[in-house]
Amino acid sequence: MADLNAEVLTLVERALRKDPSLRSKELQKEVAKSHRSVASLSTRQFHARYALQAKKRLAGPRKPSPKVKAPKRSKARSKRRARTGSKTASATASTTPLKKTDPVRALLRERFEERQATLARLMDQAFKRSMDADSLTAVNTLLESVEKQIGELQSS
Repeated sequence: MADLNAEVLTLVERALRKDPSLRSKELQKEVAKSHRSVASLSTRQFHARYALQAKKRLAGPRKPSPKVKAPKRSKARSKRRARTGSKTASATASTTPLKKTDPVRALLRERFEERQATLARLMDQAFKRSMDADSLTAVNTLLESVEKQIGELQSS
C-alpha cells in the first residue's frame, strides 16, 4: 500500500469534521498549503490515500448487518422431508416419474425434439458460416464452444 503521512491524514480528518461535504479536490488544495507532497498527487490518488481513509475513521466501526431468519418449518414437513430424503419441492417434482401414457410426457417429448431439431439446424448454420469465412480460427472457436457446452451438459 502507498505510504500514508499521518499528519496529512489528521489534517484531512479535521477538515472533514468541520465540513463533511468537502470534496476531495477542495481537501487536497487545503492540505497542499502545508504539505507540498500532497500537491504532486492526482485528485484520485489523494482521494484513495487520504480522503477515503479519513472518512472510514470518522464513520467508526462497521455495524453488522441484521440477520434475517428463515421462517420455521412445521414438524410434519420436516418429518416428511426426512422420510422422502428430498431437499426441495422442485427436486421432488422433477424426480416424480411420469406414466408412459401421460399426455404431459408426450408434450414434453415433442417439445424436446423441436428444440433438438432447432439446435441441430443452428449448429449446421454456424458451421457453414465458419467454413465460408475460410478461417481455421473461426472453425476452431466454434468447435471449442460446442465442446464446452457438451461438457456442461454432461456434468449436469
